[in-house]
Amino acid sequence: MSLQPVAVTRSIVLRVPPAEAFDFLAGADVLPKILKGHGLLPAVTGTSEQTGPWDEPGSKRLIHLSDRTTVREEVLRAERGVYFGYHVWDYTHPLFSRLVDHARGSFEFRPE
Repeated sequence: MSLQPVAVTRSIVLRVPPAEAFDFLAGADVLPKILKGHGLLPAVTGTSEQTGPWDEPGSKRLIHLSDRTTVREEVLRAERGVYFGYHVWDYTHPLFSRLVDHARGSFEFRPE
């Protein structure tokens, strides 16, 4: 079976300066606060094995999920108040590991 790329784009408006939104997103403890689980997607319960500051490209960590599975994440690009890009791979969930090889995500911060 050949996996095909899927693209998803979402936009939201926050009433905070871009740098403040970036700082929240790049916080080491942010994932359990914002990824509470939805449908088949388990919640994030925590992270471990972080190799560096979460606003520094190349930093990696292990993400722990509420179903006791894990996934790895790496910062690809981080420019405070401008852009945050990351890569997720190594899903240990038995279903997701067959459906998803990796994911890339990014946040662009722009003043309104």
